[in-house]
Order: sequence, then C-alpha cells, then structure tokens
Amino acid sequence: MVVTNTLHPDRDHEFYKELGHGAFGVVSKVQRRSDHKWLARKDISYLKTVHGLTSVNHSIAASARKEAALLRVLDHPNIVRLYDVRIVPEAGLARLYMEYCAGGSLENSIDSLAKSNAFLGEDFVWYIFRQLSSAVYYLHHNNIIHRDIKPANVLFANRIPKTWSRIADLPTLKLADFGIGAVGGSGKGTKTFGTMFYLAPEIHAQISKGKNPRHNRESDIYALGLTMFEVARMDKKKEKSRYSEKLKTLIGLCIAENPEDRPSARYICKVAEEALESREKRRRARDIERVKAANKVEDQQPCWIM
Repeated sequence: MVVTNTLHPDRDHEFYKELGHGAFGVVSKVQRRSDHKWLARKDISYLKTVHGLTSVNHSIAASARKEAALLRVLDHPNIVRLYDVRIVPEAGLARLYMEYCAGGSLENSIDSLAKSNAFLGEDFVWYIFRQLSSAVYYLHHNNIIHRDIKPANVLFANRIPKTWSRIADLPTLKLADFGIGAVGGSGKGTKTFGTMFYLAPEIHAQISKGKNPRHNRESDIYALGLTMFEVARMDKKKEKSRYSEKLKTLIGLCIAENPEDRPSARYICKVAEEALESREKRRRARDIERVKAANKVEDQQPCWIM
C-alpha cells in the first residue's frame, strides 16, 4: 500500500512534491516550517490488511526501526543524514526526516548517459569511486553492512553542473536507504536480502539452496563494484579501452567471483584517492606547459613602445 500525503497531514512540515514510492511507503520533498529547510521525508507504512483485517507488519516495522537506528549513529559526509523520526500510530506510519539531495540518484544519471550514448570522464568516475568507497569503509569500520548498495541508493547532494573543470565543482555523493542494513560482520538471518541483480555470487548460491543469505563486507564490495561497472558503462563482451587499466582492474577485482579476491573498502578508497591526486598533478603540469608555450610565443612578438 502506497501512502498518500494528503491523508496524513504534517503540522511541522509543508509537503512540496513526491520524490518516489515503493511497496511500503513514499518519499517526499517537504519544507520544515520552523526554518524553511528542505528535507526528504520517508513515510514507511507498517500496517498490512489480510481478509479485511488490519494488523502490524512486524517485518516492515522492524526495517523502519533498523534504518532509523542506523542513521542516528552514522556521521559521514557521504552518507545521508537523519534529522528526526516520528511515529504516526493512527496512520500506521514511521516518518523519517532526512537530508534532501537535490541532484537526484546515480541511477538516473546512468540512465541519462545511456540514452544519449555518453560516457563520464575518468576523473568523474574516480571521484564517484572514492566517495562511495569512503562511505562503505566508514560503515565497515563501524561493523555495519549495507546489503543494498546500488545506483538507486546513491544520491547527489546537488545538481551536477553542465560544465565543470575541477573535481571541486562536482556535488557530493550520499549513500542512502539503510532499511535492510545490518550491524555485525555477517548480516545473517533475514528474508529481506537486497536487490537480486546486485547480489554477490555467493549470496545467490545461498538463496538457491533455500538458506537465509549471510551478507558480509565482501558482498558489499561486490555490489559497489557492480555499481561502478554501471557508472563506467563497461561491457564484458567488448574491449573496455575507454578507461585506464588501473580503473578497469580495480572494478574487476571488486566483482571477482571469489569473495577472497575482492579488495577492502579501505584499499579501494586509497587507490581512488591516489589516482585522483596523480591525475590532478598531470593536469597542473600540462597547464603550466601551456602557459610557458603561450609566454614563449608572446616573447617572440615585436613589442612597440609609444
């Protein structure tokens, strides 16, 4: 059941528009009346109706509590911030008030690129890789497994500028949707196990055997790698020569069949940071050479003093 905003008014926030909806609720853009700050409100319906009888869906209620509990303790620039949580018992709603990200999802950006047959520059790809791996490293360092990393759960804090010349011009990325996240190294014992396409091979194997999947850091890394595979619009069937071997190799390691071959989030973040620094140094060196060449041409021109 998708919850509509008009049936459940919000005294402290003014509804602006719906941003998206799913099976259990809706995400809306709202404005906090006290200071006019834009927020994203996630309404999660925890009621179910069977044969005309309404009762609490304990699985969804637990998911809402888990997402709120996780977001309350997380503090990282690349993770969506939670501001407030409210329960509306008469509507069977849990309302999460979160940081609003005006730039939309990474999934939308990937779809737009595909439609126009365009590709991101390698600097931008490394930038995304660094920010996401930084968020995942922070989670893993705090013994938290996300379990549903995918482009739809990655948001841009602001809109991507049409033209940009420096990495600093790009908006910050935010990892979102911790509804099925888990505290602990295994993340086991749940029937809600993420999006099938982004599940690691070992998780698929467990599901095919009728077992509850045991998510871990390595399965998060696989989902991160597959996300980056889509960002780079790589194709296993074709020669992937658009990007550097370093980038292609790192993405390939992340989606390795054997989980033991996948790198840690800390290693990925380090490699991405070094790659960006190296590319920036080369860019500055080229800029200096261009300035020198331009000055040399000017020096060869006659200068008339009146």
